[in-house]
Amino acid sequence: MPFNPPPNWPVSPGFTPGPDWSPDPTWPPAPPGWQFWTPEEKTPTRISRHMRGALPAGVITFTVVTLLGGTLLATWSGTSIRLLPVEQTPRAAPLTFVPNHSDERYLPETWHPFGGIDAEISTHGRSVTLDTQDTTDTWTTKWSGVEMSGPATCSVTISGRVRDMSHRPGVPGGYGIGLAKVDRSQAVETLYGSAVQYDFGQQGYRLAEYPSDTDTGLIVASLDNGWHSFVVRIDSAGFAVFELDGVEVVNGGLTPTCGQPVIRVWAGAAEFTDLDIKR
Repeated sequence: MPFNPPPNWPVSPGFTPGPDWSPDPTWPPAPPGWQFWTPEEKTPTRISRHMRGALPAGVITFTVVTLLGGTLLATWSGTSIRLLPVEQTPRAAPLTFVPNHSDERYLPETWHPFGGIDAEISTHGRSVTLDTQDTTDTWTTKWSGVEMSGPATCSVTISGRVRDMSHRPGVPGGYGIGLAKVDRSQAVETLYGSAVQYDFGQQGYRLAEYPSDTDTGLIVASLDNGWHSFVVRIDSAGFAVFELDGVEVVNGGLTPTCGQPVIRVWAGAAEFTDLDIKR
């Protein structure tokens, strides 16, 4: 995906930023809405929690259409489909500038939403935006996110980059990354397994078991809404490690579990990219 620098940035033609590069703070800001990366001709999928519950069966997907430089999203209402400009679709916060190094590789399986979530999933599966459209911690927004398809596994490594889009310290909400099963037989879909949590309500990092929410102890930390690289490792013995920006911030033993890689967001929104999963 070619880098598209703003016209007022002094970079040479063909310049591609490295993984640790950031623009000089003395440079003028990019024009509003500037696209830093030339869009690919691929179609991401946006799945609304309302859309999933509205039709009786099947996976509901909506194609992004690029038209005269503007991107339109198809949304479902009743029995009709209409196109809305992206700027009219609700988003918790604009995307900040961050180098994007997602290549053409596709994840081998597909993400499937669960619970009360709006999920925007890229075609190759390596970028996911999750939004409960509700910042109140309720049973509707508690167990919500995406689960990866494919055979169950008892160990996993999940890596990528993430930014929280809406949560604030001390207010219930956050995201979790781990290994779990989604029980869809209940009125409210529920997770059974374990995950690392970036927990704004508790104000720190936690290794938590679902659905009991027991943990190995809170690691108090100052959480923010910036971009961070992460690695989550859970082995077959239940030992979990969470690395953030190359630093191990929490580890510990959890009850061993087998299931699917999951990303959970509750009471708010978060964005994930450059995702890579090793079972």
